[in-house]
This record gives sequence, structure tokens and C-alpha cells, in this order.
Amino acid sequence: MNYDEISISKGSLEKVEIPLMSNNSIIEVFQFILKFPDISAIKNDTYLLEVEESLRSALLKISISDVLCKPRLQELSDHTQSDSPPFTILVHTEKSKAANLTHQQEEEGFPWIQVNPQEHDHTSVFQPPTRNPMKLIPIKSISNEMLQMEVQLATKEKE
Repeated sequence: MNYDEISISKGSLEKVEIPLMSNNSIIEVFQFILKFPDISAIKNDTYLLEVEESLRSALLKISISDVLCKPRLQELSDHTQSDSPPFTILVHTEKSKAANLTHQQEEEGFPWIQVNPQEHDHTSVFQPPTRNPMKLIPIKSISNEMLQMEVQLATKEKE
């Protein structure tokens, strides 16, 4: 996928979520909320070194946040025996960009599947209709002239 397909410069990429599943229910969700305030700053940094440094910092913070996830690791490893995948990646874009991505999937050999917004929007992922709602834990926040990103972990307390 090239840079223009999601059209970051027009603000069409809003967030990326990675829900972790066990027994067909979401137990944890990593959420990346993205904003690109001044895309013209990218022209001054053609190699995107500042963005790369910020993203590396965020990913490092995520990799050491496994302490927050430890109670769920056994549940996820048990899930590997199941036929359904233990996670999915949700890319939230504007509707027009989602249509462009699905038309281009044959060219790239990668299936973009449009999901029902009621199933995977902010409220359903972070506030499931159960008596046991998810707890939101901020992990990392990045803010510079090219990128604003918040990384959060939503986790459901064990019942």
C-alpha cells in the first residue's frame, strides 16, 4: 500500500484498533488515535525521521506494557487452539477511502473487508453491552508538528 491510498494528508485515517479475542468476545483492545495536524511539515523531513522516532518510542512503550496484559496472556494462548483468529486489525477511515481500498485489494492481494460500524465503533469496542465494562488505560501520547497519536489499552476485568 502506498502513502496516498489512505490519504493521510486529508485526515481520512482516524484510528487503528487491534482487538484481542477469546471465545468470540473482545478481552482487550489496543487503540491508536491519529491526527496529522501539519502535513506540510513532512516536506521538510523527507525521510520522516521525527515521525519514525516518535513511532518507535510508542511501540517500545507498548512492548513493555505487557505487565498490563499479563492476566490475559494465558487466555489468549488457550485461544490458539480455536479456529477463529485471536485478533483483528480495524482501520477507521472516511467512507470514500474505504471504498477505494476495497477496489484496490485485487491489485495488492490483500483483502480489505468493510465491517458493520455498529459492531466495531468506539462505543461498542470500549463499552460493550455487558455488566462488566472495559477499563481504559492510557499507554503513550505523542505530539509534534507532524503527528498526534494516543495509544490506549482497553481491558475487560475478569468475571
